[in-house]
Amino acid sequence: MATDLKEELARPIQIVEGGKRRTVTKQQAFVKSVIAKAQQGDAKASQTLLQLMATHLRAEDSPAEDDLLTESDEEIIAEFLARNMQKH
Repeated sequence: MATDLKEELARPIQIVEGGKRRTVTKQQAFVKSVIAKAQQGDAKASQTLLQLMATHLRAEDSPAEDDLLTESDEEIIAEFLARNMQKH
């Protein structure tokens, strides 16, 4: 399953961004979509983005385990983003 998922996410697709057609991986398209939805105030997308950031960005930095965001921290940030993204 992991191999299949990695292969599928690495496949290229065409997207239109800023009126221009670009080729990106499915993984890049997914990340762009989640970020765009979070910026529009989508609470689920904000939560997904926070989880991705906590998992993947923190893993790259190799922090101490107690430096990771707790579920409560993520909920607070997601609520903040949802409230403030609606204002824009």
